[in-house]
Amino acid sequence: MKQVAALLTMLVAISMANPTMEYFLSEIQVAPDSLERVEVHMYSRERQYPIDLSGCQIITHAGVATIDSGAVLHDSTDFVVISHENTTGTFSLGDSADTVTLAGLGGGDIDAYEYGRYGWAPPAGMSATVYAHWEGVWPDDYVVCQWYLDSTPTFGAPNDDRYGGVAGRVLDRFNRPLHWCMVWFSNRNGNARTNTDSTGHYVMSPLGPGAYQVSARSDSTYLPTYFPDSVSIGVNGWRDSINMTMYPVGIAEGSPVAGRPTFLRQRGRTLVLTADRPGTALVRVWDNLGRVRVSEQVALGPGSNELPLPGLQSGVYFVSCRLSERTSTAKLVLY
Repeated sequence: MKQVAALLTMLVAISMANPTMEYFLSEIQVAPDSLERVEVHMYSRERQYPIDLSGCQIITHAGVATIDSGAVLHDSTDFVVISHENTTGTFSLGDSADTVTLAGLGGGDIDAYEYGRYGWAPPAGMSATVYAHWEGVWPDDYVVCQWYLDSTPTFGAPNDDRYGGVAGRVLDRFNRPLHWCMVWFSNRNGNARTNTDSTGHYVMSPLGPGAYQVSARSDSTYLPTYFPDSVSIGVNGWRDSINMTMYPVGIAEGSPVAGRPTFLRQRGRTLVLTADRPGTALVRVWDNLGRVRVSEQVALGPGSNELPLPGLQSGVYFVSCRLSERTSTAKLVLY
């Protein structure tokens, strides 16, 4: 009880110190260098207009840039673009990874966006963009902001291209829905995640154009599962029925499953794939962040087939082997 009381006291203290969340960062472009810029717009309702951004700072790994005088949000339709042209100091955004922080406005950090390790790093000519919407019922409603990749930057105007996405379900081996699973989307530009609902259904939208690896993770009783093919969408594109099945650890790891033509097991740094017929299998290995480390077409013969994994560092990995219409999965621990 003492621990619970202490936790509740801490949560109350945090809520009193930070009664509301403010959202100002709206759109970020990092490449080419000549078009590095940050768009600011107030998505929350915690301040009165006009909002003078003069003297506020844009902080990145490269340094600190102070916003010059004249940058003002006059009303709810205003979008202010910040770049090296209206700042003093170091205004520079990392191409592949960085944290962009807006600080000032009478306090410390106001809003921040991290990309690379988590979040989307916009490729050259594209932007990382916010889709904001309100949830709940007034006066207890709140703003939700989700970042996505936009192929047509709209600095100085409302964000668009926010209709793309991927949807599907996560089920167990008996086709029962698995709720509150995390579903991850990753590619070379970053990653993001969402959750399944009580029916096992998930939706990731908005989601910008690209090819994504989609995976799902639950508690420790289930192995992570991976959609066997990359999922590609175009601008405002939509893919549905990206469904995945999760298997308990004791069934999916290290032993054959009745009715399935392939199974996997580990022997040191070698993957052993057993097949009951010849064929070409797609073997993929992911690390624990959902990044693809191996993707290879392997010709299998009946019986045991070996695939060495010499290039992987020590750690935990997850592997899938797809032969025809069936997929086997397993967890690997490499030393």
